Amino acid sequence: MALAVVLIGGTLAACGAGEPKASAGLSGNALEACVAKAAELKKSKLAEPPLKVLAPFEMSKNKGKSIWIINAARVPLLQRVSDGAQAAASAAGMSVKIVYGDGSTNSAQAAMQQAIAQGADGIALVAVDPGTIQASVDQASKAGIVVTDVGNRSVQDSLRPGVAGQLGYDVPAEMAAMAGWIMVDSKCSANTLMYSPSALSITSAGAKAFQAEYRELCPDCAFELKDLDYGNFASTLTAEVQTDLRRNPDLDYIFAIIGSSVPEVDAGLRGNDHVRVLTHDGLDDNLDGLRKGNTHVVADFAFAPNEAIGWQVIDQQGRLMLGEKDAVTLTIPTRMVDASDIGATNGDIWPSFTRAQQAYTAAWK
Repeated sequence: MALAVVLIGGTLAACGAGEPKASAGLSGNALEACVAKAAELKKSKLAEPPLKVLAPFEMSKNKGKSIWIINAARVPLLQRVSDGAQAAASAAGMSVKIVYGDGSTNSAQAAMQQAIAQGADGIALVAVDPGTIQASVDQASKAGIVVTDVGNRSVQDSLRPGVAGQLGYDVPAEMAAMAGWIMVDSKCSANTLMYSPSALSITSAGAKAFQAEYRELCPDCAFELKDLDYGNFASTLTAEVQTDLRRNPDLDYIFAIIGSSVPEVDAGLRGNDHVRVLTHDGLDDNLDGLRKGNTHVVADFAFAPNEAIGWQVIDQQGRLMLGEKDAVTLTIPTRMVDASDIGATNGDIWPSFTRAQQAYTAAWK
């Protein structure tokens, strides 16, 4: 879940959540029920979601206003989101200031204080958890600034104090679809290891939701959750995967919820082609590897085109600045991608979103 993971720079201890065992799987009616339910869950997120734009409104009333986009760090995904936001703000007649932090709370705090001092009308916190800079969020809210929380929570979560709106994920639905994919593929006899950072609220919620659905579908299937050492996985995860394989030779699946950890997982799996990897974020390299079949990745959750998310950020800000309640909680579009729907290029995954800019500008008129 890349929008939320770029902020963390600390070290987490990699620890197990129960020792794995060989999966006995299910049989008879229980097996039939598991496969049928899993197929429904898998199918629920394979199709491209529709491009949803709220009802038309008078965005022109926001002309001349100032929006700040405060990113946790300068990474390609957030840069593309910010590029889309800049284009959208320009189309709406608003000015935009884009700031990239260094991944620390201090840099996000400094950017917030600068935005408040310069009289921002709106602030979008992208991959910056408002709770980590709560005092500044409260200060901005009291000053009448519209603060939005982008990419840090599930849409089922309550708003943080001082936050006017959030743009989040449907975490339970995404994780249920991933669990369903594994159960369909394994015929409900999977042995799965999940790597997920516990220090991030969004990935912690994802791990909890995935484990719950996995256990409900197949109580007899082996499952282990390990804490991903997010600050150091580039140097530690490959060896950890190798150790985990020796400890659990019956392992069938790895769910690496952080898409950027896939190269290290892949390296650790060298010579073990039977292990299949599922991941999140729809990073270009992972999608290309899935398409070409030259990695262990078999399924991924992809974000909508990042520039389109930037337009969604500005649309939400504009609506909230005019008091529209329908825009308080919105969902970042995602879809599951596997060999059945990967297409020839990454553009084939999101054909409807090629007209996102036109759809938003039409709604603003």
